[in-house]
Amino acid sequence: MNDVQGGAEETSVTSEGERFDQYATRYADTINSESAMRLTGESFEYYLEKRLDLVQELLTHAGHPAPVTALDFGCGAGDTQVAMRKRFPKARLVGVDASAESIRVARDRHLANTEFIVNDGLALPYADGSVDIAYSNGTFHHVDHAAHGGIAREIHRVIKPGGHVFMFENNGLNPIVAYVMDHNELDRGAVRVPYWKLRSSFESAGFRIRGVHFYAFFPRLLAPLRRRESLIRWIPLGAQYVVWGQKA
Repeated sequence: MNDVQGGAEETSVTSEGERFDQYATRYADTINSESAMRLTGESFEYYLEKRLDLVQELLTHAGHPAPVTALDFGCGAGDTQVAMRKRFPKARLVGVDASAESIRVARDRHLANTEFIVNDGLALPYADGSVDIAYSNGTFHHVDHAAHGGIAREIHRVIKPGGHVFMFENNGLNPIVAYVMDHNELDRGAVRVPYWKLRSSFESAGFRIRGVHFYAFFPRLLAPLRRRESLIRWIPLGAQYVVWGQKA
C-alpha cells in the first residue's frame, strides 16, 4: 500500500474496530432500538434489503452480470453476506472489518463460499483486479477522513476492470439523520461524510462515477409514495446515499 499506512489513520481505524467489538452480537438490535428507526416504521433488515435492491438494479442497468466475487468493506457480523448469499448464490463473498469480535461472529455463521477477515482496508489481502464488485455501508464516517483516499485507491486496486463499487453512507443533509448521528451511541465520535467528498475520493482513486443516488425518503406511513422514489434520487434529502463508481 502507500501513504496512508501507519500513523494516525491506522490508529483511528483500529480503535473504532475495537470499539465496535461490543456490538458484534447486538448491532442490528441496537439500531432497531433507536427512536429514529422506530419512527420510520421499518427495521435494520428492511434497509439492508433496500440497499441490495438498489445494487442489483444498478448492475442490471449497467448490463453487468451477477458478480463472481463481492467484497464488503466494513462487513460487521456478516448480516449483509446472509442477504447477498440469497441474491448471488454462486458468488464468492468476502468481508473485511476492523472489529475482530464482529469477524468472529460472522465466521460462526458458516456461510458457504464466504470469507471474513480482520482488516482495516488500508492494505486489502487480495490480488490486483480480483473482485467484481465492492460494497460498503456506513463505514466511512467511522474512519479518519484523511484515510478515505487511500482506502478508495486500495479498493480500486482489487476491483476488476469494468467492476463496480457501491459506497453507501448516511446523508447528513437530511436533518433527521444529522440529529440521530449526533445523538446515538453507535455514531459517537463519528464525522459525517458529505456525498461530494466520498464521490471525490473514489473519483480521484480512478473510478468513473456513474451516479450518486439518494434514497429512503419516506417512512412506512407514506409507503405508497415509495413507488416514485426512483424519480427523485437526485434530490439530496434521502436518509442515505450511494456513490456508484466503475473501474475503467
